Amino acid sequence: MTTRVAPLFDAKSAAQVYFDRHAAECAELNCSASDIGVEIAINQIFTPLVVLLVALALHRLGFWRAGYDKLSRWLRWSILSSAAFGAMAMALFVATLLPFKYYIEVWLGKTSGSIITIVSDDPRFAPPTFLQRNFSFFWDQFELVLMLGLVGAIIAPLAFWLFRTRPRTLFAIAGALYLSWVLVPTIDPWAEIFPLAEGELRDDVEQIADRADIAMDRIRTGNKNRLGLGQNEARAEWHDGGTKAIMNEAMLNIMQLNPKAYSPPFKPFTAKEFRAVVGHELAHLKQYHWQWLIGFRAILASVLTALAAWIALRLSSRPFLTGPQGQRHAPTFLALFAATGFAFHFVALPLFNNAIRWQENSADQVALDLARDPDGAAELAYRLARGGPLEHRRWYNTLYRSHPDARTRIERAMRWKVQNEPAVYKASGWSGAVRRRFMGDLEAIEGWSEKTE
Repeated sequence: MTTRVAPLFDAKSAAQVYFDRHAAECAELNCSASDIGVEIAINQIFTPLVVLLVALALHRLGFWRAGYDKLSRWLRWSILSSAAFGAMAMALFVATLLPFKYYIEVWLGKTSGSIITIVSDDPRFAPPTFLQRNFSFFWDQFELVLMLGLVGAIIAPLAFWLFRTRPRTLFAIAGALYLSWVLVPTIDPWAEIFPLAEGELRDDVEQIADRADIAMDRIRTGNKNRLGLGQNEARAEWHDGGTKAIMNEAMLNIMQLNPKAYSPPFKPFTAKEFRAVVGHELAHLKQYHWQWLIGFRAILASVLTALAAWIALRLSSRPFLTGPQGQRHAPTFLALFAATGFAFHFVALPLFNNAIRWQENSADQVALDLARDPDGAAELAYRLARGGPLEHRRWYNTLYRSHPDARTRIERAMRWKVQNEPAVYKASGWSGAVRRRFMGDLEAIEGWSEKTE
């Protein structure tokens, strides 16, 4: 008869250490969830209605026709004027939603995430100023205007032509959008990418790559834009002819602004967190998640676009939207088409978020086997809680969240640790000394030159 030896490591107790730490921090920091009922109502109900009402109101004011006529006089070529009109309409809808998004992301504390806040007496971790809290939000909105403006400029000429010549074939717009969703992500979104520098951390990453059977030339660091906001962002996506795992170099504590300019306050990344990120992104690569998600997104966007075109076509023939002789106006149709498609994006968000969360859960589990650094995975999950709650209500996760909550990830990592032997790695402490990239050169930042936890 064999006696089962109780494990020396208890997963629940280990996970509880993180939960107790969070509770202690929350005694000094407001970690309560925002009013998620308000958040859901704004995103799924009010936002679509506001966009549609704005489109109809501007039609009644004659804005769409007058705007298109002016663009036609300025640009002469119809394809240019229709492209400019499409970009203008999409930019206008983004501007319309700014108060709602500001309320959710800044006022309710849902600011999309630069580096993570911690509680500390260290003056380097001082709370951000009003300007710092708002900086990343408005930069994100600027990027959104550029992206959606480009989509509007691409789709509008085709929509105008079909509306005027073959209105019953407007569903063809969905095919064009499908192609754009498949092809546009293959355009390099990174301003610069770099190979991992030689050293202990690269040696650790090579271990993980060997387990994943993925070549090191598919693992890179980089920055998304030359302004260098340094978001803690990592992607498994297309770059330079193939899918690669790319970690923002802010995860190596390389900045393009002083850490004090970040919102929330800056906390250096650690080597074990970086290993966890690499394992997670390599898990995405191994399971072909990028290809699957692009296909799903393209199909979903195509269906919604075809439906939006049909609704806009039907609405544009209603008496209150037609001219004196009952004629339909192309600018009004295009504005309604853009507004309806914009609204559908928010309505369909839960479906898309659930698809992403399924991938993220799968990648988390595979990443533990690849990185074999459960403490790093748990610390990373704790960081990504962004000073907020470690878990949310189940219905809120279903409707709104695209990633598992921190509690789920921490518990998963500790359960893995009970059943498996973690790997032995060389690198410890920070993932790198805190430095700033300026004009291609790296320079130390005063007060951040040490490399320690």
